Amino acid sequence: RQIIEQFLEDLGPIIEEPLPTFERDTAMRPTMKTALRNNLRFSLIETDMASKTNALTIGNTIAVTRDDVLAVNTDANNWLEPDALRQLFSQSYSAILNNEAFVFGGKSMIAYRPSPLAFLFEFAQKQIGITGKPENKSLSGWLMAWNPHWLSNIMGGFPPVATDDYTLSLLSRKEGKDVMFAPEAKSWGYFPNTVVEKIHVYVRIVRDKLQLESHFRDDQKIRQLLLQDNIYLCPLKDRMSYLLQKVREKPFHLPLCLIRSLLWEYAVWKAKQIYAADPHTQTWNSILSTK
Repeated sequence: RQIIEQFLEDLGPIIEEPLPTFERDTAMRPTMKTALRNNLRFSLIETDMASKTNALTIGNTIAVTRDDVLAVNTDANNWLEPDALRQLFSQSYSAILNNEAFVFGGKSMIAYRPSPLAFLFEFAQKQIGITGKPENKSLSGWLMAWNPHWLSNIMGGFPPVATDDYTLSLLSRKEGKDVMFAPEAKSWGYFPNTVVEKIHVYVRIVRDKLQLESHFRDDQKIRQLLLQDNIYLCPLKDRMSYLLQKVREKPFHLPLCLIRSLLWEYAVWKAKQIYAADPHTQTWNSILSTK
């Protein structure tokens, strides 16, 4: 916070601007600190609520209030290539303005720390794809853009769940529009490089999908997309059938398939426990090797 405030002071005089009232976030400060530089506006919004989707909903509401065509998010622990925002804007602005797309994604680039495990998991992911999630539907919150008016009209903002990027892609696909991508808009991040942290990621993924399944329990289209994308939400017999299918396709990958399948089965079991204990949380514990 002190670093951000110093950054604002270096830009010029700080002004206090009022914020809309958000029923979801009673801990938010009613004003934001803003500094201007040329045609750019930099603002600091303060809240004690730990939720990325809450923060994005605040930003989405401000974008709608200012009649912005495009909203963009990048995660704080990722690094953008110098022209990433320019590439994302140039490719997404006209598509979103012309209603050709609701959501646009950049390209996530994995920066590996020295760990044989990281390379093993990357190889296994490419070879067997045990999650069943279509690659062309996958949106990363590392760098993404969307139409704030569309999101406000259909949901009032982001739903109160933990996952933001996948939720956006579901909502867009429900409306009949696949996520579009700007492959030149690259952002970099680290890959979990220990077994414990990788399993933690699996658990988090499953828990997030259980939360989405519950939140959209009355939306048949969303539920169909969830089952289509995420084999681990399907019954056990379907998960085993999927495993056997992968083994038949590439029998020499049997050990990898078995290991990945066992890890996911553990993740399903653990995620159900965590979700049952706290179904409404909108955050998760940090994964240190990705920071």
